[in-house]
Amino acid sequence: MGRIFSQISSLSIGQLQSLNPLMMLEKEASSEELLSEIECLRREVHELKQDKIDLEILLKNTTEHSDSIEAELRLEAQQVFLESETRLVQFLEARPVVFL
Repeated sequence: MGRIFSQISSLSIGQLQSLNPLMMLEKEASSEELLSEIECLRREVHELKQDKIDLEILLKNTTEHSDSIEAELRLEAQQVFLESETRLVQFLEARPVVFL
């Protein structure tokens, strides 16, 4: 660090002033890079929010569809149960009962 300080201290005032615009350009470039990064992050946030909305819609549709399928399967199971019960009654009524 001492060497850097001695090099800087050996510069004339004009040389030091000429370094200042370079530093400002560097800061501006950094600011531009930061603004660019902020813009990229904003786009990414926007895309992620849209993805979230799309996924919420997909989840809602999937849930509604599964509820509908479940209701259909329950109804079908009840119908099969009633049909089986009816057939069992018909079968038992058709067979003669033998008492010994």
